[in-house]
Amino acid sequence: MKWFFSLFILVFSSQLSAQQVVWEKVLGSNVADFDSRDAVTDSKGNTYIVGRYETGIAFFKTVNGQTVYADTTLPFGTSPFVWKISPDGKLLKRIFLPGIEAQHIVLLSDNRLAVCGFMNDYREKNYEQDRGQGVFSVFLDSTLEGSNYNIYPSFYNSTPFGMTFDSENGLIIAASAFTGPDPNIGLHDVYSLRLIRTNDQGATLRDTICLYPVWFTKSKYYARTFDGLGLAKGADDSFWLCGEVLGTEGGIHDARTSNPMALVQFDKDFRKMTAKVFTHRDRFRNEVGAYVNDLTASDKYVFVVGQDLHETPQSFVFLFNTKGDTIYKKGFNGDFGEEPVVAQIDESHWAVLNVSKADEFVISFFDLNGLVKEKRFKPRKYSKPKALIVHGKELIAVGKIKEGEIEKMWVSKLRLD
Repeated sequence: MKWFFSLFILVFSSQLSAQQVVWEKVLGSNVADFDSRDAVTDSKGNTYIVGRYETGIAFFKTVNGQTVYADTTLPFGTSPFVWKISPDGKLLKRIFLPGIEAQHIVLLSDNRLAVCGFMNDYREKNYEQDRGQGVFSVFLDSTLEGSNYNIYPSFYNSTPFGMTFDSENGLIIAASAFTGPDPNIGLHDVYSLRLIRTNDQGATLRDTICLYPVWFTKSKYYARTFDGLGLAKGADDSFWLCGEVLGTEGGIHDARTSNPMALVQFDKDFRKMTAKVFTHRDRFRNEVGAYVNDLTASDKYVFVVGQDLHETPQSFVFLFNTKGDTIYKKGFNGDFGEEPVVAQIDESHWAVLNVSKADEFVISFFDLNGLVKEKRFKPRKYSKPKALIVHGKELIAVGKIKEGEIEKMWVSKLRLD
């Protein structure tokens, strides 16, 4: 690997463009949405993509005056999906799971796949707005045969935003958890951070249900809740969370300060933690915010990517050491509303997938000093990044695109040589 990264640095220090697109695919259906949410690769180079499948009007057609399915190979309704893609971009298998949406997938150290997402119907009869949810997990082998389907119920909405695993292949799932109903459908919801720890079969070992950010309540931010938005595996079974610090009703009381975000490290039992509060811009209007979208961690560094909601929108990256000290923060290419994702190439290089104002997919490469180079893909309308994966000397980029009224998956393999 050392020769590869030496070559990587040499190529970037020159003005030669050595990145090559191996293949690019648009996957999905012409009659139903396949909205990708996360992806992972195995040791053989197969890619597994998860997300939300949903039928729409195009799913039906009229034949001799009768309404029938336009594609009988697809189920009716809404389901989590898992696709297995070969190293050369061919569909090997596709399955649908119980629930509403698959949010995350990880490859465990024993080569099993773990998927988590959310499902409705749990206690929904007790809430007329039909917002009751439970988080689920399922374990799959490389053929997508499943076992150990587990539900972690919540009386009201609970949606996972991250998942990793410990040294014993137990899962750590981070989710939002609403603590009470609101007849205004989201305008005044009260919610908290939820952390779930399982064994290697998905059975619950600990579930916090409601974890309020007590570490911020005495700070100048008057935190009401911590909106976690990203999770990464740390050293010694620890894990990192990153997200927004939300204040009392009416917002953060110091309008001169950009909305604060926080980088938090927990041990696997959620007993010990450290927190670092940071901001993207020094000053801006109180109602304009920023959010973290993804992060990756190693033994030395934590790399965070996000997007602000300023009048002149900007994507941003933060590089921290594992003490939470900021090494640098930088704004870079990106458009309003798009959500950058990050992958670590080696100990000192990172790649960020984003979308430009021209609807181009852009991969930006960073080192310990900041932005190094960019690779642009042809424009795609209504595009959004979803996952970026490093596999050997290749990057696999996954995004969402829209063709007419149908959402599909965009997948591209990029070789760095």
